Amino acid sequence: MKTDRLLGFFFMLFAACMFGAAFDITDLPGSTGVSSRFWPLLVLSAMFVLASLLALKGENGYALPWGKIVVCLAFFMGYVLALRFCGYVIATLAFQIIFLFFLGIRGWKPIVFACVCTCLLTVLFRVVLGVLLPNGEGVFRTFNIMLLG
Repeated sequence: MKTDRLLGFFFMLFAACMFGAAFDITDLPGSTGVSSRFWPLLVLSAMFVLASLLALKGENGYALPWGKIVVCLAFFMGYVLALRFCGYVIATLAFQIIFLFFLGIRGWKPIVFACVCTCLLTVLFRVVLGVLLPNGEGVFRTFNIMLLG
């Protein structure tokens, strides 16, 4: 479709411009570890690649399932909102299970997969990268503190 192709080229241009601007991000004095510009550059690179695919697929007449895309974006927005109230562990686990169910993956394997991914991501962010994760509010906060220490 022509719309998909135009959107693909628009997001390619946007990602390229923002990629150039991301090099202006400076690190705080005394900061160690991963540079402040690492994640923006990584996300913008992925955005450029995906936009390129969209532009190419749009050229070949492949129509994207916009309904599913909107539902996926709604799930993601719900996840972002749930982070504050439920905390990282509960929100991430619930998001992954619901999202896999929406994609048509049923049974016990998605639950195990979601638990393993949540544990690995928690270790990556808390231990390796030293990121403070949201604990949630109320009962969720108590559970997250009890779980993560």
